[in-house]
Parts: sequence; structure tokens; C-alpha cells
Amino acid sequence: MLKHKRDIVQQQVQLKRVADVTIDLFALAAVTSRASASLLTEPQPPGAYHEALLCRAFTAMAGRRIEQNLRDMRAAAEEDADLAQVADEMFAAPSPGYIPPHPSGV
Repeated sequence: MLKHKRDIVQQQVQLKRVADVTIDLFALAAVTSRASASLLTEPQPPGAYHEALLCRAFTAMAGRRIEQNLRDMRAAAEEDADLAQVADEMFAAPSPGYIPPHPSGV
């Protein structure tokens, strides 16, 4: 927590995106496995074709969610790099000789 004290919220948002991608990948594996098992079973169960259609629809939706999360992660990483550079420059600046007190006396 000390490492990311300046941007802990952004790190948590990124972690949520990683978790969402992981959950979608796991669900994709489960749905694909179920549908392919139904299609490969002889004789095919009555709902095998329907499961394949549901798998196709879910795959399309999950794929879009994964792509969006990855795009958001890349954009945030680029933005964070810019912000991190500015913050590093601010903290690396030489300390002024006089720092005025806070108006409230804090």
C-alpha cells in the first residue's frame, strides 16, 4: 500500500479489470467445454445445437468485454505513465528554502 499510496484507487480499478478478464476467460473455457461435449456426444442430446448457439452468443459478448477491459487497461497504463512522470518530477524538484504555512494553521 505504501508503494501505491498516490494512486491506490487507480490500482484497484486496474485489478478489477484484470479480475474481469480472468473471470470471462474462465467462463469461456467452461461454456466452450460444455457445448463441445454436448456436440461430440453420440447420440447428441436434444439441446446440443441450442447449447452451441448459446456458446456462440456468450463468446461474442465475453470477447467484447475482454477487448474493452484490455483497451481500458492499456489506456490507463499510458495515462499512469504520464502522471507518474509528472509526479516524479514534482517530488524530485529541489526543495525550496521557504515553505509558507497552510492558511488554516495545519
